[in-house]
Amino acid sequence: MKQLTASVYVVTTGEVVTIIATPVNLPPNEVLASIDGQTLANIDGATPTFRFGITEPADSGQIAKILCNFVSLPDDNTEPRMCHLRVQGSKGGDFTGRTINESDPLHAVSINFLVDDDEQRLNTIATTVSASEARKAASTKKK
Repeated sequence: MKQLTASVYVVTTGEVVTIIATPVNLPPNEVLASIDGQTLANIDGATPTFRFGITEPADSGQIAKILCNFVSLPDDNTEPRMCHLRVQGSKGGDFTGRTINESDPLHAVSINFLVDDDEQRLNTIATTVSASEARKAASTKKK
């Protein structure tokens, strides 16, 4: 697995993806996940963890959605509520993903998994994205 952004990853067919949610001031049962419209079971109750296999062929993709149900909670909490996501691939990769905040306009995020079975192209993509992000970071520091 290669991370392009916090919401876009390049994977291979057959790879097993694990999404780990770390809720802050949010009960674990209020974090839900689905892949291609199918609800995923939380395989580790206290730390919401969702696992699925990439079944699509190369040059296609799959979309996972993560929802944090802040709406059902009482308004008496003075501490910020959020959920940090990590994304792992069985063929390598452990990445920091998005953070969903209660203050965000939407409490659901889509995570796109682009399927590419060409290892050489995957490495080129990862190198290109890393170089692009480095240039972006350098230009931001100059300002």
